[in-house]
Amino acid sequence: MRPRIIACLPVLLLSLSACGGSSEPEAAPPAPGAAAPATPVTAAPPAFGKPVPQVNAQVAWSTPEHALAKAGAVCGKLRLPQSGTKASIKVVTGRVTCATALRVFRVYYRPDTPKQGSGGAAVVAGWYCSSASAAEASASGRLSTCKKGAARIVANAVR
Repeated sequence: MRPRIIACLPVLLLSLSACGGSSEPEAAPPAPGAAAPATPVTAAPPAFGKPVPQVNAQVAWSTPEHALAKAGAVCGKLRLPQSGTKASIKVVTGRVTCATALRVFRVYYRPDTPKQGSGGAAVVAGWYCSSASAAEASASGRLSTCKKGAARIVANAVR
């Protein structure tokens, strides 16, 4: 018995049925004179140690917050912790997931995130972020902008 187990070990990892380990009952033989049932066509299992090719692979994340948002997409809203102002997070150029855009602004607006200068410049996870002056923000509604490569995301005041 032991040699059969060792000989079947590579196959056992791929399919129990190859060594007679299947728990499914076998089909009864066809009655005399009856047509034989069609045999399903299946591909042979890959050789031991070779990767199994992916067929009809799906995108790992199918939820909207993990899909890449195109320019013009509004990703959601958040409330700024210090002022209580509501901000709408939008993708202006490039492509980025909404989850990333929201996370970048949440971290940027945290009081413990170090910012420099009057524009509140900071780097958050590789994104260069800065805020507009109070006068500019009240005139345009633009609170902050973050850039990374070709992607640009903004936080606009919700009125």
